[in-house]
Amino acid sequence: GVQTCALPISTITFWGYGDDNEISVFRKLVEEFNAKNAGVIKVNYETKSNDNYSESARLALRQSKAKVDILYVGDADFKAYAKLGRSEERRV
Repeated sequence: GVQTCALPISTITFWGYGDDNEISVFRKLVEEFNAKNAGVIKVNYETKSNDNYSESARLALRQSKAKVDILYVGDADFKAYAKLGRSEERRV
């Protein structure tokens, strides 16, 4: 018989913050993405506190083993991330 080798599912971590409505929108988008890509890639959405989010995100990006792959960045902070060389826009 033919043997198949299942590839491991890739998992990425997405940080975000916002009010209840924004968080609800992000959760729905992540659920839809995960459903469409089941068995291939999975997004873990982690909500973070609005307090000190920008500083926490910058610290995570400076670490060589950051535990975040994708960050939600508001308009006010975008230039700061661009200066860190971390401003790649990706569309899925």
